[in-house]
Amino acid sequence: PLVARVLMSSNAAPESAFLVGDTRNKTLYPVGCPALKAVPENKRIIFNSKEAAEKAGYKRTTTCL
Repeated sequence: PLVARVLMSSNAAPESAFLVGDTRNKTLYPVGCPALKAVPENKRIIFNSKEAAEKAGYKRTTTCL
């Protein structure tokens, strides 16, 4: 099972989609992105908003837009 920390933005809507970050290189993936398969589960972090991820220094991958 996926074990990760969840960072939440205080203004994120509960229905917002989750994003998965790679803690090794601070790359951000949408859930369902095939490239996410290459990220080990112990190197993943879950964000509930793009804003929270960007505030933590993560940048969205260009693989899955």
